[in-house]
Amino acid sequence: MASFFGWLFGIDQAQQGITQNASKIESLSRNVATGFAKQTNELAGQFTGLSKDVVTQVASISDTTAKVAEQTAGLAGKTNELAEKFAGVTGEVAKLSEQTAEKFAGVTGEVAKLSEQSAETAEQLANVTDALVSAEQTKMACVIVAGVMAAILVAFVICLVHQGIKAEKEKKSSHVSTDTVESASVNQPKILEEDLISLSDTESDIGNVTDPHLSLHTPSILVAA
Repeated sequence: MASFFGWLFGIDQAQQGITQNASKIESLSRNVATGFAKQTNELAGQFTGLSKDVVTQVASISDTTAKVAEQTAGLAGKTNELAEKFAGVTGEVAKLSEQTAEKFAGVTGEVAKLSEQSAETAEQLANVTDALVSAEQTKMACVIVAGVMAAILVAFVICLVHQGIKAEKEKKSSHVSTDTVESASVNQPKILEEDLISLSDTESDIGNVTDPHLSLHTPSILVAA
């Protein structure tokens, strides 16, 4: 926008320069025509004695100079017209610039509204994202709790199985010890009977010995037995 207004300022300066140049050209033309007419009159007065042809030529030159002055004045007028037209174009450009600025301001307002709507949409999206994250965290917490409960249940089942196996082993070991005691109690009389038989055989052998020394010691052996 600053460059555009600078361009408009430059156009205005150029218009003023053209107007000033046109005024200068018109003034210069008039001065030239006036000076030339004066010089012509002076020459005509000085050369009064010259032939009529020379005077006619000088008059023709004066007329030509006057025509040139008129043409120059017309050119200055056209220059002024061009300057006016240029001023009109400049005014139209200024109006278009104002309209463009207004439209740009309207577009800027719409962009600001869209930005606000985008910010609101982003905020809503952030809220939805937070809700999804909370739901996901709740879901993860439920999964973790379910996993912990499943682990506790598995540990409880393993403990029950272990206790059952341990009880079964203890039951089997108690049956084995009971059978061992019963077999020992059954075999005990047999052992005592065998001991008594061997003892009686020993006594009979001692009774058959004729050695008086051995016979004297027999009661002590029996007592010891």
